Amino acid sequence: MSILLKEVKPMMKLIKSLLKVIVPLVALYILFTINTWLGLAALLILLGYLMYLRRGNLIFFIASRKAAKKDYEATARVLKYGYDKGWLQPFHEIAYGFLLLKRLGKAEEAEKIINRVLNIPGLTANDKGFAKLNLAMINFYRNDTQKAIEICEEIYPEYKTTNFYGSYGYFMIIGGDLEAALKINLEAYEFNKDNNVILDNLGQNYILLGMYKEAEEIYSVLIGKKPEFPEAYYNYGILKEKTGDIDEAIYQMKIALKQEFTFLTTIDKETVMEHIEELYKKRDETEV
Repeated sequence: MSILLKEVKPMMKLIKSLLKVIVPLVALYILFTINTWLGLAALLILLGYLMYLRRGNLIFFIASRKAAKKDYEATARVLKYGYDKGWLQPFHEIAYGFLLLKRLGKAEEAEKIINRVLNIPGLTANDKGFAKLNLAMINFYRNDTQKAIEICEEIYPEYKTTNFYGSYGYFMIIGGDLEAALKINLEAYEFNKDNNVILDNLGQNYILLGMYKEAEEIYSVLIGKKPEFPEAYYNYGILKEKTGDIDEAIYQMKIALKQEFTFLTTIDKETVMEHIEELYKKRDETEV
């Protein structure tokens, strides 16, 4: 009997889903046969109702278009409107919090949104993990690396995504236990060896451990992919400095300066520029 019920339940769900589509279509067909204008009016009402039901997705779509143009203030305004109206789904709200943190540096507002999401009854495991990861990033932004690591360790057994590994791997490096960090970053590499952040974490980890040959193998792949974040070029520049190629180190760090810096970028332009000046002095001293 239990096996039969397991087979019936999915079938009933499928039937209900089909009825939700078929019934409106049949009703529209009947109305169009009665009167074209009546059918058109019903169609417009149906489309309006569907847009109302999916208003959160519509808001998120509009916000995404703004973000594509790098107008992050406008993106935040659109998402805030949907958030205040209660139209956004948990995933949308988490993305809103992440935007506030990464692009606008508004950690307190982001934290309020993430904590609200975490208190939503029936939150899916994936949304919960995503929200917790963002909470970890907020703590890291506040220089509380240990708390960020603790949150990642909490969700690690059940939540493993590329973004998770990218953040957790870097937190572990900053935490100082480089051997433990390497274990996580190698695991991340096996999870997704094509992700640029994961590659950069592993390469940086190798550099800090003095494993320059292994680091070079990673960066030969990563730099060839033309990553769009400054850390990749800055860290590669450090590797080149360590291996004695000062000119290449300067070149890579200058490329780093051309990338976009956000509130979650782990280095700032001033640090990169100061390092370039140090490299120029180092090169001049060597030539003399």
